[in-house]
Amino acid sequence: MDGHTEETLQRLLRRAGLEMAESDRARFIPMLEAYMESLEKLHSINLAGEQVGGVFRPESYED
Repeated sequence: MDGHTEETLQRLLRRAGLEMAESDRARFIPMLEAYMESLEKLHSINLAGEQVGGVFRPESYED
């Protein structure tokens, strides 16, 4: 994760009054990066007015 994204995450957590342990952050960051990658792909597609539907995929990101 780039420094800007990690800094933004830290600010969001502080604003919400939450603290995240380093071990939890190490597990969370890969999931966040995968989500952001998928979101960037979605934003790059020209849907020409088509509806978008969400899909739940219960994939594990643990080693």
